[in-house]
Amino acid sequence: DKGAIRAIRNKTNSITDYEKATKLGGKAPCTLWICEGKSAKALVVSGFSVIGRETNGVYPLRGKPLNVHDKSLKDTLSNKEWLDLIHILNLDPTKEYDMSSVSKLPYKYLAIVTDQDDDGSHILGLVLTFFQKFFKSLIKVHPGFLLRFVTPIVKVKETPRSPFINFFSNQAFKQWAQLHRVAEANYYKGLGTSSVEEAKEYFGDAKKHSVNLLFGGEECHTILSESFGDGFSDKRKEM
Repeated sequence: DKGAIRAIRNKTNSITDYEKATKLGGKAPCTLWICEGKSAKALVVSGFSVIGRETNGVYPLRGKPLNVHDKSLKDTLSNKEWLDLIHILNLDPTKEYDMSSVSKLPYKYLAIVTDQDDDGSHILGLVLTFFQKFFKSLIKVHPGFLLRFVTPIVKVKETPRSPFINFFSNQAFKQWAQLHRVAEANYYKGLGTSSVEEAKEYFGDAKKHSVNLLFGGEECHTILSESFGDGFSDKRKEM
């Protein structure tokens, strides 16, 4: 196992902007945080000052990764983001995973940090589609592997002196605003909008901001196919 970890480190040292957990391969389970670009990475790294870097690594995606729903493994591996992610997580797309093989992975969890807007949801869907297609056995035997770390998209005050109320979707904010007075509203366009202090606040209450992403059956796979499959353009128009 130590030899395998050394091989992973040698392979991943050259991956641009990837920062590995400082105690990768130790007894404590590690989490890889993937996010949208360098500004989002800065937010995550600020959060590491709260939760520590020992068991936490970060890798920023550059733009929207390739939609692999109808792509071959060869095409997928030609995409730098997916190839880097496979190397960092030491995954094998041709492997059938069981708990024994999962226990040998360098990172036991993958936390997805994207903006709370439609673009962020799109990138989240692309990541889920990637795991749905190539790592079904992994997410089946280790359903806690995938997490989403959510941050507010709108912060609101009812009065100038009241504390901020956080909303994690525009829809939730609009429903609330129909029944409440809004004295101040701050829109967080992207993760880079949050300050260092806010990042520390989010990570200081990481359990509140972490959502498990669980595949509940064939319905989940169907929804992803309808969202990202080449043959479902009419269905997406209905959506």
